[in-house]
Amino acid sequence: MEADNKSNCPICTSCLQEKNSRFLPCNSHHKVCLQCLNHLAKFIRVGYEFCCPICQTSIIWPEKGVSSFKGSLRNGKLIKEHESYNYRHEEDGINDCFTKDFKEGLSRELISIREDEVKELDKLENQVNDIISIIKKERNILKDELETFYANKKMKIKQLIEKAEIFSSYPKLERFKNEDEVLEWKIKQMKTKLLKARKETLGEKAFFKPVFSKDTLEIGRILSPYSDQPTYEYSTLFKGFICQSLSSPNDKHYALVASGNTDRLYDVESGEKLIKFNAKVTSASLDNNDHLYIMIKCESDEFSIGKINTKSKKIEWFYVQDKITIYFIETDWIKNNICFIENNNFWIYDDRDKTLKYRQFNQTICDFKVSKENIYILFHDKTIECLETSTGLVRNYDIETGNKDFSIRLDIINKLVKGSVLLSNSTGIYVVSPKTDTAIFYRHERIFNYGRILSYSLTNTEIIFSIRTYLSMEKLILAHYKL
Repeated sequence: MEADNKSNCPICTSCLQEKNSRFLPCNSHHKVCLQCLNHLAKFIRVGYEFCCPICQTSIIWPEKGVSSFKGSLRNGKLIKEHESYNYRHEEDGINDCFTKDFKEGLSRELISIREDEVKELDKLENQVNDIISIIKKERNILKDELETFYANKKMKIKQLIEKAEIFSSYPKLERFKNEDEVLEWKIKQMKTKLLKARKETLGEKAFFKPVFSKDTLEIGRILSPYSDQPTYEYSTLFKGFICQSLSSPNDKHYALVASGNTDRLYDVESGEKLIKFNAKVTSASLDNNDHLYIMIKCESDEFSIGKINTKSKKIEWFYVQDKITIYFIETDWIKNNICFIENNNFWIYDDRDKTLKYRQFNQTICDFKVSKENIYILFHDKTIECLETSTGLVRNYDIETGNKDFSIRLDIINKLVKGSVLLSNSTGIYVVSPKTDTAIFYRHERIFNYGRILSYSLTNTEIIFSIRTYLSMEKLILAHYKL
């Protein structure tokens, strides 16, 4: 018991003899102080996993929270059980006991794994058999339709042949040339009808047309949490609240960080401060050449636009007094200019003539994405609009909630690679499909339970999500997924 009294909490390193402690279910020797467990309880939901800080075993957070963990072993029966355990496992025998328990545990897991494997393979076979049964039934229906069509067509042709035979029974028309002109006219009419019927019958066609592509046939998915893990992650801790994350297709990542009355722009991967502002930055943006732009609203309702050279860390300022209200957005404005959002205004800054145009909406804008000739905008009321710059039309998107069982790679990354765009707000992300005019919503904690996606970039070889963590609003994680 002496060793137990001198042990420290593995999280805060405080002496457990001086604190209330709780034992973890992975091992009767592993315990942490009650204060650290209560701190964890603020961030971990029921059913989520956390790791034992000693042996790294995954533990499911119980429904009753901290109260579910056993308290100190200083009381009654628990003391005797603990002393008995220590007595039976003297120091010389601990390794042997560990080896035995470890091997027996894995042997039991092998049996369980095999059972799981057989169960999942049976589900796959049942699914395939069900699909085969449906296909066979559909095949028989289509087969009957084709056989009926061709049987009718062959019957019509036989009837035409029989009708044509009637002409061989008529005498030669020369004998009736002057006697019965009516008969001659009737025979010509019959021939005309037969020729027409032959043309129509031979022209009738029936053919089988597949309604799906064999290349896109999907009977199911293999979902594995490991396949959804990032290839690698990179984290940076800043001194201040991360207001905005900017990611470019050239794999450049920047963060706008606020601390008091001062805002700063950082290069995320190097952690290097690019520039400091003694003012509140309204919005920041990137152009197609990875030039950084910021917009600052002045007291006189005028705007200052700053263009930042990320290499020299110098900024060039432009003061804009005249603002032009617009009611539609032209394609050329998007291709050659820089876009900002501020409350319910969508701003377009023309770097050539230093003009600032804006379109005002009824709702606050949470996020936007420019893709080809379209602008996708997510509003505060969780509606999404697509502005077609080539036509001036506005399309509204139907929003669906993603399935409970989904894959980050299959349901999010693959769609982004194929042309969908991602929009984000405080509650989750929206994967917007331009082809179907639909958007699928996923809550942030269902994707990365440690933080919120602020932005992303897509290159030829990987996709990178920029994530602000929940525990510290000053920490940004870049999650890299190889394609």
